[in-house]
Amino acid sequence: MTDQPTEPNASVDAVVPVRPKRFLLIGWDAADWKLMQPLIDAGEMPNMRRFLEEGTSGNVSTLQPALSPMLWTSIATGKLADKHGVLGFAEPDESTGKSRPVTSTGRRCQAIWNILSNHQRPAGAINWYASHPAEEIEGFVVTDRFAHPIGPLDADKPHLGWPLVPGSVWPNDDLEALAPVRVHPAMISQDMVQAFIPAATDPDSVTWPKVSELRTLIAHSTTVHNAATAYIHERPWDFLGIYYDAIDRFAHAFMEYHPPRMEHLSKEDFEKFSGVMNACYRYHDLMLGRLMNLIDDDTAVCIVSDHGFHCDHLRPSGSSAIRDGKPVAWHRPQGVLAFWGPGIRKDTTLFGASLLDITPTILNGLGLPVASDMDGRPLMQIWETQPNEIERVPTFETETEKTVTETTGHNLATESAMLEQLRQLGYLGEDDAEALTIDRLRNLGIVFQSTGRPHKAVENFRAILAIKPDDRGAKFSLIGSLMATGAFDECETLVSELARADASDTRLALVRSAIAAARGEDSTALDHLRALADADQNNPAVQSQLGLAYYRSGSLAEAERSFDAALAVDPEDVGALDGIGLVYRATNRSSDAVLAHTRAIALDHHRPMSHFHLAQALADVGRTGWALEAIAVTLRMAPSLAAAHDLAADIYEQVMGNAAKAAFHRARSSRIRHGEGGRSPANKHASGIETPDVTIASTKHRAPDPSSEIVVVSGLPRSGTSLMMQLLHAGGVEVMTDGERAADEDNPRGYFELESVKQVARDTGWIDGAEGKAVKLVHVLLRVLPDDRDYAVVFMRRDIDEIIASQRQMLERHGKRGGSLQDDRLRAAYARDIDRTLTWLGRSKRFRWIQVSYNELMDEPTSQIDRVERFLGRSLDRAAMLACVDPDLYRNRAPATGDS
Repeated sequence: MTDQPTEPNASVDAVVPVRPKRFLLIGWDAADWKLMQPLIDAGEMPNMRRFLEEGTSGNVSTLQPALSPMLWTSIATGKLADKHGVLGFAEPDESTGKSRPVTSTGRRCQAIWNILSNHQRPAGAINWYASHPAEEIEGFVVTDRFAHPIGPLDADKPHLGWPLVPGSVWPNDDLEALAPVRVHPAMISQDMVQAFIPAATDPDSVTWPKVSELRTLIAHSTTVHNAATAYIHERPWDFLGIYYDAIDRFAHAFMEYHPPRMEHLSKEDFEKFSGVMNACYRYHDLMLGRLMNLIDDDTAVCIVSDHGFHCDHLRPSGSSAIRDGKPVAWHRPQGVLAFWGPGIRKDTTLFGASLLDITPTILNGLGLPVASDMDGRPLMQIWETQPNEIERVPTFETETEKTVTETTGHNLATESAMLEQLRQLGYLGEDDAEALTIDRLRNLGIVFQSTGRPHKAVENFRAILAIKPDDRGAKFSLIGSLMATGAFDECETLVSELARADASDTRLALVRSAIAAARGEDSTALDHLRALADADQNNPAVQSQLGLAYYRSGSLAEAERSFDAALAVDPEDVGALDGIGLVYRATNRSSDAVLAHTRAIALDHHRPMSHFHLAQALADVGRTGWALEAIAVTLRMAPSLAAAHDLAADIYEQVMGNAAKAAFHRARSSRIRHGEGGRSPANKHASGIETPDVTIASTKHRAPDPSSEIVVVSGLPRSGTSLMMQLLHAGGVEVMTDGERAADEDNPRGYFELESVKQVARDTGWIDGAEGKAVKLVHVLLRVLPDDRDYAVVFMRRDIDEIIASQRQMLERHGKRGGSLQDDRLRAAYARDIDRTLTWLGRSKRFRWIQVSYNELMDEPTSQIDRVERFLGRSLDRAAMLACVDPDLYRNRAPATGDS
């Protein structure tokens, strides 16, 4: 279903939207409507039934790869993994060179609890993935290490012999006080076990491996719930996130036993464990009811799962336990999302949500701005009444840095136990650096591939093959990314390599079919797919691809049969729904096509071609207003889809009689088709967020206006920004400085800083009257400058090794330690940061900019001063500027030219 915009009117303007004062976010890993809804209908989940009747709910689209640490960090940040930096279950440990479970220090951006804390609003996080060590926030944190049991119980030892994990709770003083809420697996009674496994009355059942596994799962989830309920009344909070990972862990352990019985199971084992998954959901409903009773009427609640979990005939063959590091085979792309509380619509269905939308929605609901660099959007359709505008800021990343507790001291025993558990579960392989590097490269490549950035994905998969040339998975992934770039010859070379190693791999036929279809060889594509379909008639993916191949060849009856076959196996196969909609329209059944495309979009909103196909069908049946809305959604996701502009032009010209809008869309279509501007739909994230172009220009083609532009001198600290400010001042440019930071040994001629500039994210009062003047600004603050002014940026570059050396000396003189990054990592981080900043400058309409090398300025000052004068478009006192360049002040000179 397309976005339904609300037209502003007098009655809406007069209504003050009802919004909650607090937001409780409940994460149920792998929760799925398919299993849950029958239990709700049967009255076995009464709390969830009330939640749905009094709130709004629907599917939520997962992200790829569907790995919990990456997904739950995206939920908490509103950002894709390439931005937040959590790339799997493990991360490199610099001290050992091996793996360690992923930590909060590996996250590169603010989570929602950091954002609230920075706005002086208390927040809490319980058991969130990648939350250890606990971060120091205004509120409380119980990390994902707190509930992890180490060793047996011993009544004669402190805390029953179960050691506390340092840094697992913030505030630090709460760790001892919270320890008694922990539940060890040995504390789980046999009566509790029998609530999940009624057959566990046999005395020998205490030795069943599945009973031992069940005790561990119950104990862990109970500890998480106890910690949440301990804090929910004791401490103030405006946001509280509680992550329950039990449904996913229960499902991997017991979903294969869920009815109907799978072929590989004995009747005895099936009868023992067939009721565990239903009991797991009933248990979560009890915990939900407790939370609903503890909160007040000013609190809204969101329940979300990161993905679903196959529970029916679509379950993969064999065990649901994770094998060979492949936890995603049983994961379903549609998860659970529901909202309940003040201001939330009642008993309605939610469409088009992504995991990336959760944090923006909660921030908006709490009256806080949404950051433009988030990849998600607020789900405004959940509210009974809506404001006319969403408050936005460019970013939250310039606010107070997130900090972790000082008592982090990574607990080696806990980390080792967690790593071993992840390995035994199949989430991790060996802990050597090479295996971890490959794992992270693969996951990041999948992120790029699934979000329409194939060129970046290609780089990652090539990097894997450089380390491990026989990595079969990387070769298949590389083929998929190369196809998106049109490199079909290389794809065929890789297919030949794969076939020589294992010609029986059925994926080869799918790949060969896709390559043939991309080359326009429809009959060859059909041959490959027919052979696959004959071998596996119950594979909906194969049938859906076969239907599309038939459709392209004009064999509409065969296409419909193939799509029907796919939908008979999986009624929620999005590709088949979209494909059969195309067949319906081609056979003059456009009303049926509207329904098919709408169902596809309801399951997966982030498919621009599905919205376009819907628009075509709507135009056929005369629903022109809805068709134009569908086109608008299409073009937000794929702005360079010329066919969408053509359809809009036809509607405006032939139906609406609006010649001006028709002419606009025809002109836009023409520019796209002739390669003049616009971007490929491949440069779009699946979430609809546009990826910035990599190419940057040194200046914009806007004529400089010295009287209206604000001159901004920027760059990394110690890159020569103070020298450039001194030059501009000597040249006759008025500089903005308060002299608060006095000259010292590091900058004997002064810093030329304005202290209030450092608070630009919160206060821009200094900017009034800044036109025509120069101000110094560290590079990370460029993004938060108000977008209603024009800027001329002089961006200083310097050999990065010199910058690091200069920063280190400056910190040592002031008795400070600085960050913990080693030089090689700091060097790489600075290089990435500069590239990101310059890329952003290159696409920002309000900024002209020029790079000036500090190294060249010191060696050849005349030419560099000439460049600055031309760039600013004003006459400067070049002699006075030249006199400011003192080679004796060029310290920490690198022995050879580096990155400048």
